[in-house]
Amino acid sequence: MDFGDYPQQNKPIPWKMIAIIGGGVLVAIMLIVIVLRMIGPKNTLLVSETKQEGVVNCDQAADPEICKQMAQKKLATETKDPDACKDLKDANKEDCLLGVAAAKADVGLCEKLKDDSTKTLCLTSVYKTLAIQKTDVKLCDKIPNEGVKKACQDEILGPVTVENCAARGQSKEYCQMLVVAKAARDAQDPQMCQGFGDDLRGVCLQFVPIDDPDFDGIDSSTEMKVYKTDPRKADTDGDGFSDYQEITTGHDPLKK
Repeated sequence: MDFGDYPQQNKPIPWKMIAIIGGGVLVAIMLIVIVLRMIGPKNTLLVSETKQEGVVNCDQAADPEICKQMAQKKLATETKDPDACKDLKDANKEDCLLGVAAAKADVGLCEKLKDDSTKTLCLTSVYKTLAIQKTDVKLCDKIPNEGVKKACQDEILGPVTVENCAARGQSKEYCQMLVVAKAARDAQDPQMCQGFGDDLRGVCLQFVPIDDPDFDGIDSSTEMKVYKTDPRKADTDGDGFSDYQEITTGHDPLKK
């Protein structure tokens, strides 16, 4: 007898199990539909109310009016929608438009600002953003704030150095200051910067952060005023031990 001689037995179809599984799937689908219908309108309503009123839980705020204004500004900036600022007044409206202009990098919106200082701030922010985004140093030239303009140029082209100073359009005096500043830094001698006017002298001194020309670990002012040692000699008394070593070990740096 081979396998074909055995009588065939048909397995019964598990209708009960199928019904249970099918019912579970149907219930799950219905729950998902219900949840989506509940969530969807609620979110839409919240966004709609927020856009119209600019109110986000301000009823319990210490100053509801200020809260509403802040919420309106935040909404306008996040949506980059200048129309969201229209219900604000005076300085609040200007601040709101400033935020939108900065977020959109929109020069045209800056030009619509009425307050000159706010407009300058807006143009400074927007032109720097555009210059960095497009790697276009010419846009840096349009920045009204000189300090930010230079920072913008440095970020794109790198800092002004002795080597590229003239090519970067700096004045002859500024380029000469950089030469002196480099020498002052190498010698750690801030006195070398004294030949310039206040502005350039200040820049020059930034290159000499440590006033310790003899590299003995004690700044010049302390050496001269406290220990009476020579700020240009690491070993004032010439005994083979630096001023720092003698001072920190309790010895007299002026006697061998």
